[in-house]
Amino acid sequence: SMMNEMRGHIIAEAHEMSGDPKGWKVFLGNLPPDVEVRDLRDFFRDFGAINDCWIARKPPGFGFVWFDDERDARDAVRNMDRRELHGNRVRVELSNGGRGGGGGGGGGFRRDDDRRYGR
Repeated sequence: SMMNEMRGHIIAEAHEMSGDPKGWKVFLGNLPPDVEVRDLRDFFRDFGAINDCWIARKPPGFGFVWFDDERDARDAVRNMDRRELHGNRVRVELSNGGRGGGGGGGGGFRRDDDRRYGR
């Protein structure tokens, strides 16, 4: 049936989104130039296990963290986007899982099916 086909597609996409072996990838923008990995771990300390962090140096100002658990990644994005770190309002966004820009802008992150979102 059409419904099963749709559901199958959604599950396949969710699996594809988690295709990064390091975990759930979160993009960080507007990072202060002097930021260190320990600052990022501290910034996200309330959000579960972080498997890896990477900070760009040339040019500086962005980076990634990989969360072990999808829910932790989503919670971090929801709670930490635009929070200040060393005076910069950091952008925190779910990355598209490294598939390039073709995935419809990370469709599949439907906030309305997360009960904790409060809607």
